[in-house]
Amino acid sequence: MYERNFSITDDLEHDFLEIDNRKIHVAKLGSGRPLLLIHGWPEFWMTWLPLSKYLKNNYQLIMPDLYGFGQSDKPNKIMDNLDANFHSEYLIKIMDNYGLKDFVIITHDIGSWIAQNLMKEHPNRVNGGIFFNCPTSSVSLDWIKDGHFNEIWYMSFHQLELSKKLVGYNKETCKLYFEFILNHWSYQKNSFDNIIDEWVDNFMKPNSLEGSFSWYKSMNKHRIESINSAIYNENNFNNTIDIIDTPCFAYWGKFDPVLKSEWTKFLPNHFSDIKVELAEDAGHFVQVEIPEKCNNKVRMFLNKINY
Repeated sequence: MYERNFSITDDLEHDFLEIDNRKIHVAKLGSGRPLLLIHGWPEFWMTWLPLSKYLKNNYQLIMPDLYGFGQSDKPNKIMDNLDANFHSEYLIKIMDNYGLKDFVIITHDIGSWIAQNLMKEHPNRVNGGIFFNCPTSSVSLDWIKDGHFNEIWYMSFHQLELSKKLVGYNKETCKLYFEFILNHWSYQKNSFDNIIDEWVDNFMKPNSLEGSFSWYKSMNKHRIESINSAIYNENNFNNTIDIIDTPCFAYWGKFDPVLKSEWTKFLPNHFSDIKVELAEDAGHFVQVEIPEKCNNKVRMFLNKINY
């Protein structure tokens, strides 16, 4: 049994920043050198609470809600222009707001796409990257090979207006949907049992489904491009990849059913300096399922890069 402490302590701060006429929520905790924590889906800032308890005494944790998520502003419909580039530029503006010129990123799931974009566009700002599961464009055909298409049905579903109507019909339908996702993707099946009501309340907020589902509509064209490039061998897709030279570490849940751990084989296509380990007792939500082990891995990497 792994302890997961989602309690909110008195030292947690909440800021609401005005960026491009949009309100962006940032939770802050701890003191020391800055760590920017970028959540995935279906998540928001609270996904970092179990890990934050271990890190806050030595580091300043910057935990934003991406635009469209959590307590940040949201679009009123499912959008197609809120991709990794959009979110990475908002994150840079957040760090600029705090006067933080360099930092280390810790991220998960869709946040991994955003972090990769940020590292490419602002390489001098990022001292290191820690990825809890890290999809890349090289996954390409593997999104649909060997029956994996059946695991990514939600990526198409979320692009439909029907999705927000069905999932958000009432609290019961919302809970059914997110309980299924959280449990199916977790190897430690009890990981979210004590916090599921907070997850439901979060996604029942006005436009929360529209905001988070916008990621999938916005990234769909990029996923289709990578798949088609592999099918038709157009322009030798892998030769167009910008390599990230920032030192990185990937701790990938071995039993993740949606972002398969075998996809670690693609990471050298994108990173020149990355160490990879499998989390033997975790699925998709590594930082929630085994937070103490994640803390140990994070600290080992940060010590390695003298951060």
